Amino acid sequence: MSIAKKIAHKAEAVKGGAKKTVGRVTGSRRLQAEGRGGQAKLGVMFRCYV
Repeated sequence: MSIAKKIAHKAEAVKGGAKKTVGRVTGSRRLQAEGRGGQAKLGVMFRCYV
């Protein structure tokens, strides 16, 4: 996996984690779900490249 893809995947993970945390703090189930979805997508993408 190239460095650029690793960086992009890490950024996606951070973005998903931030959405999940903001959703938890504000009580927004939609943001929590989006954050979990972003993190799950990252796991699938990472497994495809390894």
